[in-house]
Amino acid sequence: MLDLSWVVSSHQPNDVPPGGALIFSLWKSSTGQYSVRLQFAVQTLDQMHNATPLTIQSPPVIVNLFVPSCSEAGEGCPCKWTNFRQAAKNTIEPAFVEK
Repeated sequence: MLDLSWVVSSHQPNDVPPGGALIFSLWKSSTGQYSVRLQFAVQTLDQMHNATPLTIQSPPVIVNLFVPSCSEAGEGCPCKWTNFRQAAKNTIEPAFVEK
Protein backbone atom coordinates (compact mmCIF):
# COMPACT_ATOMS: atom_id res chain seq x y z
CA MET A 1 0.00 0.00 0.00
CA LEU A 2 1.26 3.49 -0.83
CA ASP A 3 4.39 1.96 -2.43
CA LEU A 4 6.25 2.07 0.91
CA SER A 5 9.74 0.69 1.34
CA TRP A 6 12.17 0.55 4.28
CA VAL A 7 15.55 -0.78 5.34
CA VAL A 8 16.35 -1.74 8.92
CA SER A 9 20.00 -2.70 9.39
CA SER A 10 19.24 -5.97 11.21
CA HIS A 11 16.64 -7.19 8.66
CA GLN A 12 16.19 -7.76 4.95
CA PRO A 13 14.75 -4.80 2.99
CA ASN A 14 10.99 -4.45 3.50
CA ASP A 15 10.95 -7.32 6.02
CA VAL A 16 7.95 -7.29 8.37
CA PRO A 17 8.93 -9.45 11.36
CA PRO A 18 6.52 -10.24 14.21
CA GLY A 19 5.64 -7.06 16.06
CA GLY A 20 6.65 -4.75 13.21
CA ALA A 21 4.40 -1.71 13.01
CA LEU A 22 3.59 1.17 10.70
CA ILE A 23 3.16 4.42 12.61
CA PHE A 24 0.92 7.10 11.12
CA SER A 25 1.09 10.45 12.90
CA LEU A 26 -0.91 13.55 12.15
CA TRP A 27 0.86 16.90 12.66
CA LYS A 28 -0.50 20.43 12.69
CA SER A 29 1.86 23.27 11.79
CA SER A 30 1.84 26.70 13.39
CA THR A 31 0.00 27.91 10.28
CA GLY A 32 -2.79 25.37 10.83
CA GLN A 33 -1.80 23.06 7.96
CA TYR A 34 -2.03 19.31 8.60
CA SER A 35 0.51 16.74 7.46
CA VAL A 36 1.02 13.00 7.91
CA ARG A 37 4.32 11.32 8.78
CA LEU A 38 4.92 7.61 8.44
CA GLN A 39 7.44 5.49 10.31
CA PHE A 40 8.18 1.78 10.68
CA ALA A 41 9.05 0.35 14.11
CA VAL A 42 10.54 -3.08 14.73
CA GLN A 43 12.64 -4.99 17.24
CA THR A 44 16.15 -5.87 16.12
CA LEU A 45 17.02 -9.53 15.60
CA ASP A 46 19.19 -9.38 18.73
CA GLN A 47 16.29 -7.97 20.76
CA MET A 48 14.05 -10.79 19.53
CA HIS A 49 16.69 -13.50 20.02
CA ASN A 50 17.49 -12.36 23.56
CA ALA A 51 13.83 -11.62 24.43
CA THR A 52 14.94 -8.12 25.40
CA PRO A 53 12.03 -6.09 26.78
CA LEU A 54 11.48 -2.89 24.86
CA THR A 55 12.12 0.07 27.13
CA ILE A 56 13.29 3.66 26.91
CA GLN A 57 16.85 2.33 27.31
CA SER A 58 16.30 -0.44 24.74
CA PRO A 59 13.78 0.90 22.23
CA PRO A 60 12.75 -0.66 18.93
CA VAL A 61 14.34 0.64 15.75
CA ILE A 62 12.19 3.34 14.15
CA VAL A 63 12.80 4.44 10.56
CA ASN A 64 11.16 7.36 8.80
CA LEU A 65 9.37 6.48 5.58
CA PHE A 66 9.12 8.28 2.28
CA VAL A 67 5.71 8.07 0.59
CA PRO A 68 6.42 8.33 -3.15
CA SER A 69 2.97 9.59 -4.06
CA CYS A 70 2.92 12.48 -1.60
CA SER A 71 6.16 13.18 0.32
CA GLU A 72 7.65 16.38 -1.01
CA ALA A 73 11.35 15.94 -0.33
CA GLY A 74 13.41 13.09 1.10
CA GLU A 75 12.95 10.24 3.52
CA GLY A 76 10.87 11.07 6.57
CA CYS A 77 9.39 14.21 5.10
CA PRO A 78 5.74 14.71 5.83
CA CYS A 79 2.92 14.49 3.31
CA LYS A 80 0.40 17.28 3.18
CA TRP A 81 -2.86 15.89 4.54
CA THR A 82 -4.70 16.52 1.27
CA ASN A 83 -1.98 14.72 -0.73
CA PHE A 84 -1.91 11.78 1.70
CA ARG A 85 -5.69 11.48 1.66
CA GLN A 86 -5.68 11.33 -2.14
CA ALA A 87 -2.81 8.81 -2.21
CA ALA A 88 -4.66 6.56 0.26
CA LYS A 89 -7.89 6.93 -1.69
CA ASN A 90 -6.08 5.89 -4.88
CA THR A 91 -4.71 2.70 -3.29
CA ILE A 92 -7.66 1.47 -1.21
CA GLU A 93 -10.44 -0.40 -2.97
CA PRO A 94 -13.68 1.24 -1.76
CA ALA A 95 -15.58 -2.07 -1.99
CA PHE A 96 -13.52 -3.38 0.94
CA VAL A 97 -14.20 -0.43 3.25
CA GLU A 98 -17.26 -0.44 5.49
CA LYS A 99 -19.13 2.80 6.07
